[in-house]
Amino acid sequence: MTLLTKQSRLARSLVTLGTLLTTATLAGCGNIDVPNLNGASIEGLQTNPTPSAVNSAAQSLMATWRSTATGNSQTLTKYGFEIWQIRASNPPSLTQIVSFPQTGGFWSYGGIKNVGVLLNAVDQVAGMTDAQKEGVRGWAKTILAVQYEDMAQAHDTFGIVLDLPDDPLTDVPPIADKTAVWTRIFQLLDQADGHLANAGTSFSFTLGPGYAGFNTPTTFRQVNRALKARYQIVNKDFAAALATLGSGTFINTAPAGLTRAGLQRGPFHTFTTLTGDGTNGLSGTDYYINTRIRDDAQLKAPGGARDDRVALKSRSVTSFTFLGVTSNLKHADFFNTNLTTPTPLTNITSLPIIRNEELILLRAEAKLATGDASGAIADINLIRVNSGGLPAISDPYVADVTLKQPPTLLEELLYEKRMSLWGEIGTVWLDMRRYGMITSIPRYDPSFKLFDIFPIPQAECEVRGYTTRGCFSAGYNGI
Repeated sequence: MTLLTKQSRLARSLVTLGTLLTTATLAGCGNIDVPNLNGASIEGLQTNPTPSAVNSAAQSLMATWRSTATGNSQTLTKYGFEIWQIRASNPPSLTQIVSFPQTGGFWSYGGIKNVGVLLNAVDQVAGMTDAQKEGVRGWAKTILAVQYEDMAQAHDTFGIVLDLPDDPLTDVPPIADKTAVWTRIFQLLDQADGHLANAGTSFSFTLGPGYAGFNTPTTFRQVNRALKARYQIVNKDFAAALATLGSGTFINTAPAGLTRAGLQRGPFHTFTTLTGDGTNGLSGTDYYINTRIRDDAQLKAPGGARDDRVALKSRSVTSFTFLGVTSNLKHADFFNTNLTTPTPLTNITSLPIIRNEELILLRAEAKLATGDASGAIADINLIRVNSGGLPAISDPYVADVTLKQPPTLLEELLYEKRMSLWGEIGTVWLDMRRYGMITSIPRYDPSFKLFDIFPIPQAECEVRGYTTRGCFSAGYNGI
């Protein structure tokens, strides 16, 4: 294979930027009115940007974020064996997950390139105030950090590409190592926070209904800080995460924050069935919840009712068995705070970006890791009692085996995270890898493999002449 051919394959992974400009109305964000650009070209945004084009492009990043975050989170829920895709007509929907690591989908240049074009346009555009430009920068850099983080989580020590050349055929970009990648992510989040602080009282573009309560520069800063705290936990920088959670996020442990609506509070990705928009892929008839969510559930009293989150997050359906996997649980619309009984997840059900419930559990995790076991127990109990309907655990922690409590406080914390965040962001896979516990994920069949990292896509390896473990062809076969 010639270098030109290899580079051509690399270039094809650069997603077209047309969607950045041609979406005059981003339907998934609630019939938002934006100027019709009448087919404005990418060249126009690059060489002669107008305020309407910049605002439309900024608004379109909602779809970029949603596509990346929801698609890849759904993949992680499968690799953490939270969700089974059981489709008799398509056995690979299950067999691939338990046999091979993900080799694509976590390597996207398109979203990164979109943000880069927008940021360059903001620097050139006339007719926008400095505050409006700062709002666009803060919004865009937050999303750019998320794009990098999504890939960094999957490829971990193998690294990812950070800096894209204007023409990938003339200069193949290097793959940065894990340290450089996370340094960039945190730099972007902090830069974005600074931009948002100078962005005035409103954005120049409109955010959709999923961002209600977080649709101004001031309130969106809280989302930026919440994401930073999540990523600091990922990197085991627990003391820093505590500091971030203590200043600037929307964490709320007052009574109002502990109601169901309060625990659900946060920004959400929204969906519609309108032409050109996206739907919630987890609503398909072939997605089943691993029955572990019910089997592992703790009890309110010896021999009594299970953790409330089983009923809130799942609903019973006709049992289905495929290739040895059996499930009779499907998703429930847990995120609609008006519902009191399990209701089918639909193709327009919103999915969370980050919620107050997660922030409280992240704080518990950070406290536990920094030696404040009592503080961790206090936060854990806020979630156990108010989300799970379970009795408080003791301080110091002593497991009550009659209630199915796990032996250690760390395992108890991970249980709470699993039950609260099941099916949302790939919590099981991410948490088990962070603590070196991937093999504790139940396999359900001896032939099922577990994977703690995803390889670099083969085309990326070929163009660089890589033959390391970072490439699937090098023989990474899981655990």
